[in-house]
Amino acid sequence: MPPRISVAMATYNGEKYIEEQLDSLARQAVLPYELVVCDDGSKDATIEIVRGFTVRAPFPVRININETNLGHSDNFLKAAALCRGEWIAFCDQDDVWHPNKLARIGEIIERYPGDQLALIGHTSFMATSNLELTGRRFPDFRRDEYIKRASNFGFFCIYGFSMVCRAQLINEIDSSLRPDICREIAFFDGHDQWISMVANAVGDIAYISEPLATWRRHDDALSWTPVAQNIISETMLSLSAVNPDEYFKLGNVAKETAESFQKISEKMPNGKSRERLMIASTRFFLLADNYFQRGELYKCPKRSLKVKALAKLARMNAYWGPKFHSLGWKSFVKDTMFALGFIG
Repeated sequence: MPPRISVAMATYNGEKYIEEQLDSLARQAVLPYELVVCDDGSKDATIEIVRGFTVRAPFPVRININETNLGHSDNFLKAAALCRGEWIAFCDQDDVWHPNKLARIGEIIERYPGDQLALIGHTSFMATSNLELTGRRFPDFRRDEYIKRASNFGFFCIYGFSMVCRAQLINEIDSSLRPDICREIAFFDGHDQWISMVANAVGDIAYISEPLATWRRHDDALSWTPVAQNIISETMLSLSAVNPDEYFKLGNVAKETAESFQKISEKMPNGKSRERLMIASTRFFLLADNYFQRGELYKCPKRSLKVKALAKLARMNAYWGPKFHSLGWKSFVKDTMFALGFIG
């Protein structure tokens, strides 16, 4: 029996592009099990367009209108919680899915039976507001891969429009207990960031290199746009930044995520997911310690103190430990250059 894949769509004032997205769902070679639309108080014709689609949709469509505005992330999480399928595909209101998207996702699910696979991500084409391809792909998975549990960095993220997750990540893990600090920092606030971190903690992850959607970028888009120059600028900034507050902030995110995973696991019955969340909590505490110590390094006023702080990081195995909580060789190079006075 093919997997039942629900589509969770969060909407808000999306009348301009939503019909094209809905039409692309109807053209799927393998149809969704259902479409759940959660609207966050649209003031335009978004809901009227969706209701019109329900008449011609070749699959069930359910509409929920929020009494109060939840915001982008919580609206998506609510839509996902209302889904009834075993898998949930997140769907923006302004993109276009390729006809074979759900068929390819289904192939991957059937290729890896059992309950280990938790999350699937695929490559997408990037396009302008008029769906003119830019020649870029994002995410750009260069090859199909199958990643074992906890083999990604703790803060890794697959972006929501290219994400399909096992429903248990929504139904069994209380997202209301996710860290408050994540809601305060734009980079960590997304539903996709939370689901990715949970998936990495409790299960395996599959990447599909084939583009299965076209990601429309326009002025009203709610999600971040990875413009090439911005990526270059951010990379150069990260290589030269010496503000210890940034590392303390990341340490606090890791610490509160560890505490959040603890609280969630305490509410769960004994089982693999509970045990794995507890293990991930320990790993996030280690990541927090690494970032806090890195912050101490960048607070040091003298070279001798910087070298001692760097040596402590090395003794903590902060750079070369398991990928989940290690800072990596690039961080080691930067920190060494800082400790020796070449930057900062």
